[in-house]
Amino acid sequence: MVLPVFQSSWFVVTVFVLATLYIASRHAKRSCSFDEFALSKGYFGNFSLMTSIAATVIGSGFLLGVGEKVYSQGFIYAICLFAGQPFQFLLLVGVTPRLRAFHHCFSIGDILERQYDRRVRYACGILWVLFCIGILTVQMAAIGRIAALILPIPIWLGSIVGGSIIIGYCSLCGIRGVVSTDVIQLLLIIVGVFFVVMAGIHHLGGYDIFIRQLHAEQIIGLADQGAIGVLSLFLSFAVGDFMIPPMVQRVMMARSHYQAALSFSFACVLVALVAIGAGFLGLLASVVNPDTSVQSAINELLVLVLPGCLVSIAVCAILASIMSTADSFLNTAAIAAVRDALPLFIKKYQQTELQQIMLMRMAVLTIGVLAMLFSLYKGDLLTIMLYAFNFWGPTVVIPLLGALFYQKLPSWLFFVPAGIGLSTALVWDYLALQHQFYLSGLIAGMLACGVVYSVMLVIIMRCTPCQLIPMQGESYD
Repeated sequence: MVLPVFQSSWFVVTVFVLATLYIASRHAKRSCSFDEFALSKGYFGNFSLMTSIAATVIGSGFLLGVGEKVYSQGFIYAICLFAGQPFQFLLLVGVTPRLRAFHHCFSIGDILERQYDRRVRYACGILWVLFCIGILTVQMAAIGRIAALILPIPIWLGSIVGGSIIIGYCSLCGIRGVVSTDVIQLLLIIVGVFFVVMAGIHHLGGYDIFIRQLHAEQIIGLADQGAIGVLSLFLSFAVGDFMIPPMVQRVMMARSHYQAALSFSFACVLVALVAIGAGFLGLLASVVNPDTSVQSAINELLVLVLPGCLVSIAVCAILASIMSTADSFLNTAAIAAVRDALPLFIKKYQQTELQQIMLMRMAVLTIGVLAMLFSLYKGDLLTIMLYAFNFWGPTVVIPLLGALFYQKLPSWLFFVPAGIGLSTALVWDYLALQHQFYLSGLIAGMLACGVVYSVMLVIIMRCTPCQLIPMQGESYD
């Protein structure tokens, strides 16, 4: 059932969606080559690159997921996000010069093939597509919830309608359309989040009254996780999706590693501010309406603290966070599917540039539809997002780091640690060992992968040191 407060304002959201489609469509004709569709190297300035990085990170799991966790368990989730995501960006700044050594590559699979072999490229492409389906599932589920509030339609239909819009402009306009819309979407996210926070505090009668109504455990408690559990949560945000293709793609899109490093440095400030804003949304919801369900806590907060004519601003901010993340993941997933995964199944795979673009658009459609189907699952958005990290953090991150420092690596140095890391993460989650050891399956899998990779690397270096050549890092551009 549509809430009455939204019935007079849904047209504002329609205007926002149409404006997004118009901005993206202006770049459709320019995406006529594979490079322009996938990277458009050197085309974007500092501001566009910075806002695109921040907007890609701030998705529905970032806003709604963390807000729901803060509502149910405490502010510690926002603190871990506030510290973890900027820390990841600083790590990216550190490896940016080495990533620029591969500035002619279109995907992480390209990098891994150069340093390992083609089989590693195939595996990376498949793992990234699986990871993207998980992340996109969260975005599609969130857009369905929001659409159901402003239109008299069920959640599943909202996911289909909203997902179709994202798939449409992402498939036609390429990376230029993605980045151009990210700029507007990030500005709307920042304005919307802090507008709701200020309205909520005003609704309660001021900041002092708001603080007095909070329990101390909500603000400084560890949410029954203990110190190890909090450290695990911090590491999940800091390294769980480290060097994912959208971030590596932004490095390759930059004119130099200096521009990429500067963009990440400024983006981490914006991301940290929005993380605190997301945490305050959860705290406000726990004070304004403490008895509602976790899944509807943020939605009902908007209804209670905002005038009916202004709710659409907050709704547009949430939609912007969803679209800004989904389009970037769809774009990189299509690149990985066409360039890295598809050649595994099609022998003598050689396509013209136009055929590659058409295949990428078909890949966007296929991956988007799969995410829509999985979005019918009703669950915790942040939990789904962290579970999807198992297909990236415990498998690719450590071998990719090794590839940035060494070359001519044997393929089994990727497959053995990645297999052990993924198995550890999945078994850890299946046996619910997190409740016993206060360590997430994601971090347990990454630790297992890291230990095995390090031991094997040391053994190989002692046996055949000539095959492992440290890369020189003086000049990359």
